[in-house]
Amino acid sequence: MGQANNLRTNKTVQKKEGRGEDKSNETPLQKEPGKNELGLPLQQQNIKNKRRFLYAEIAKEANELHCS
Repeated sequence: MGQANNLRTNKTVQKKEGRGEDKSNETPLQKEPGKNELGLPLQQQNIKNKRRFLYAEIAKEANELHCS
């Protein structure tokens, strides 16, 4: 049981050896032309946005019909 104090965790070892998860020196991801920040084609993103807008419009109309 006395050996537990001598064990080093992976994080400690990685930090000391420079392999830690510090990503401050990495360059930000570059978007590919014609793709959004998630890597999806812009057309798919536009379809999702249109669908979201249409669902909101339908919900608004349903609410107006229900309240009138």
